[in-house]
Amino acid sequence: MRYSIHVDHNCESADSLSEAIRIMGSLMYVDKASVRSQVEESGVGRATYGFTSGQIIDLEWLDPAEEKAMDAARNKVRELYGEDGVLEVDEGADVTIGDDGHVVEVWVWVSDSDAGISEEEEPTDDLGDRYVAAAEHPVAEFDDDSEASMGCDSGAYVSGWICIGIDEEDAEAA
Repeated sequence: MRYSIHVDHNCESADSLSEAIRIMGSLMYVDKASVRSQVEESGVGRATYGFTSGQIIDLEWLDPAEEKAMDAARNKVRELYGEDGVLEVDEGADVTIGDDGHVVEVWVWVSDSDAGISEEEEPTDDLGDRYVAAAEHPVAEFDDDSEASMGCDSGAYVSGWICIGIDEEDAEAA
């Protein structure tokens, strides 16, 4: 559930903002347009009516400036290191803020031969681990949380990350 609704001692949840506002409106009088605007702008909408108070919290809300910075980090990694079939960054790839900058999830291609897998070899449970162990890139990093995209190709993409710094120009360009 994306939205948490609190009115006095009642606590409910909802998948959509419209549903959350409807629930809040069933528990108290509320200016629906005002609450919607507040939630969209800040992630939290509050209302009071007499002695009743309520709020809706968007549990997945992102500050637009933060979202813009994440897009800028994805775009900068694509620009500097992206190469079709070698290193790719998905739209909406995970981005976290680390001590040294933005950490962007990437996918690096590992061929069967690089992973030591022959065409005649039967699929086993450890194939994904073998792709991850073979993953290499001059900038991308891999660890125990890395995963292989197991398809029917002659190789797999392995998840890793690149830490990158962004500046105001990068964020404005996103």
